[in-house]
Amino acid sequence: MHMKPSVRATVIVTLYLLVYHVAFNFNAPSDLIISLFLLSPFLMIWMAISIMKDKSTEVAELREGEEWGYQDRSRDSFH
Repeated sequence: MHMKPSVRATVIVTLYLLVYHVAFNFNAPSDLIISLFLLSPFLMIWMAISIMKDKSTEVAELREGEEWGYQDRSRDSFH
């Protein structure tokens, strides 16, 4: 099974968060909880970069003069 890089990163970080919460709630050693907590910003940055760099979904370019847009709405619905 092949996952998109952005989906893979999101799943890994979500599972990591789940492990952190389970460790915290079951009174795991403080060193483990602190280590997990200190590693979490790096995982969040990795996930954000993975999502932004993922080119597997085609994105429409903005027209001349447009400053923003949404893929799930028609361009005409904003006027």
